[in-house]
Amino acid sequence: MAFIAGVDLTSGDIVQATNWNNYNGADGSIDYLHGEFAKMDDISFNASPGILDDGTVYQNTSGGLKMVINSPYMNHGEGMNFISDSNASPTTSLGDLTNNTGVDMLHSFTFLVPNNHYFKMTQTGGTVSSNNRTWDAH
Repeated sequence: MAFIAGVDLTSGDIVQATNWNNYNGADGSIDYLHGEFAKMDDISFNASPGILDDGTVYQNTSGGLKMVINSPYMNHGEGMNFISDSNASPTTSLGDLTNNTGVDMLHSFTFLVPNNHYFKMTQTGGTVSSNNRTWDAH
């Protein structure tokens, strides 16, 4: 399969599989990517884990790495802190988000939790409305 230069696309354009495959070559073809995706059967996604951002401590007991994605909608002055370590009462801050922009905004914070480590998310200002998702690698 030869490389064929692509064209600029705009929002709403439909990319046909043949064009994608020609543009990306064998390693970027849809068939190749489908085969790679099929290997990902050892990753599980939890869309509604019940993980709260109220300081509740959770332990990763999945047997592998856990990725936590927190997407808080923050009003001006609201904030969150993300904490994780190997102690049952974790104290190591991984980072924090504070909305000091003057406007309400949707933010995102992603962090990894090793197996058997603990983590929590706390609100540091206001009442943050957030959405949490997790992925477990087994």
